[in-house]
Amino acid sequence: MGAFLILVGLSGLVFGLVNVIRPLGRWQVTTRKRGAAVLGSSLVLMAMGTVFTPPVGEPVEEASPTTTTIASTTSTKTPATTSTA
Repeated sequence: MGAFLILVGLSGLVFGLVNVIRPLGRWQVTTRKRGAAVLGSSLVLMAMGTVFTPPVGEPVEEASPTTTTIASTTSTKTPATTSTA
């Protein structure tokens, strides 16, 4: 989810920057002030994405000691063979 927010924020950052330089009325961003609002919103989205992104290289958390394991329903023993001698 964090990577998605970062990518959406990055695309909004580019869109907002273009609209600050030259407003594109085609997408209802008619003023530089609205372009700046899009730019600021995209920065907030990118910041939220970095908060939700898990750290790289962190070991995966093991199960807690209170977790119980479920016994297998299949038998792994091989049937005993009887030899006739």
